[in-house]
Amino acid sequence: MSNLDGTVVEGHVIPDEPIPFPDGTRVRIEFPSSLEMTAERENHLNALREGLAEIEAGETVLARDAMAELAAKYGFSPTPED
Repeated sequence: MSNLDGTVVEGHVIPDEPIPFPDGTRVRIEFPSSLEMTAERENHLNALREGLAEIEAGETVLARDAMAELAAKYGFSPTPED
């Protein structure tokens, strides 16, 4: 069994991709349990906390500085050409 992702719009599930079944085919829609949703949310929050800790510890660089370093190393313009 495979999963399809979609979005509920006005009470109807709209799939993200075309469904390979003919009209009239019965399907089962399963929702993630609250435990699964809680675990996923906690994983996202932990990732955000780790990122903030790296910023506070000075372990990050500004994007413009990283682009300037890459541009110098690989010989391209650090800003998009118009």
